[in-house]
Amino acid sequence: MESTSTVKHPVSSPLIADLISLALQEDLSLGDVTSELTIEPSQRAKASIRAKEDLVVCGGGWLIEEISAAAALPLSLLSYKDDGERVRSGGSIAELEGSARTLLSIERTVLNFLQHLSAIATHVDSVMKQTTKLMVLDTRKTLPGYRILEKYAVRVGGARNHRMSLGDMILIKDNHIAANGGDLRTTLVRVFERKAPYMPVEVEVTSLEEIRVALEFPVQVLLLDNMDDVMLSKAVTLVRKSSPDVLLEASGRVTQERFATFEKIGIDTVSMGALTYGASHVDISMDIVLE
Repeated sequence: MESTSTVKHPVSSPLIADLISLALQEDLSLGDVTSELTIEPSQRAKASIRAKEDLVVCGGGWLIEEISAAAALPLSLLSYKDDGERVRSGGSIAELEGSARTLLSIERTVLNFLQHLSAIATHVDSVMKQTTKLMVLDTRKTLPGYRILEKYAVRVGGARNHRMSLGDMILIKDNHIAANGGDLRTTLVRVFERKAPYMPVEVEVTSLEEIRVALEFPVQVLLLDNMDDVMLSKAVTLVRKSSPDVLLEASGRVTQERFATFEKIGIDTVSMGALTYGASHVDISMDIVLE
């Protein structure tokens, strides 16, 4: 599995910059009228961002700095926990210093990102504790605009990413087959006649017959969709006899309670949309003290 210590945050992406800009517009397009009326511009303050439940941090210091820079509201990051670190309830995630107005103006934007991403990382961390053998992958079931950050949070939690976009790899699914008259062989012939040589191919299959057809071609991954344990076992036996190097991925109705069975059957990897959509917000607060 990929270590969280090697996960690099994606600060260079213009998509993240656009998302932060949109979030700031939601709060600050008309200014922070309450802070402007009640706090002098010269007033300094310190802020403490704390976990109100046990969690895995994601979106810590680097994201706070990105939000501050995008808002053109400078602050000092005195300390922070690295992404992937576990923090107990009541523990500090970050300590900030700056204009009291600045801290109040970006408080909700910072917390919204931090709560959402830490929730995913925390959820994924709990899922990964259920297996030591399976490669666990996410899906493209992400909030619009948040995909890069949500998939980053998945890696922070200890799982791995499937496709980031439709251009990353070829994944033939039921609708592609349906568009070719329902014929999987015809679909695969078209793909292998036209695809770039370096582009990997994954095929979604729902029966042993589809597996046999798919194995006529040099596919890299078979996506075993919505198969029960008996069918999965038969699929593994069939593939291992003729194509032992083909990766077998289970998808659909995948829960962590089935991990032990998947491992016993011989599945290589599972994909779970719930890694992202199954996470709820964790509770994080920011307390501000005037200097």
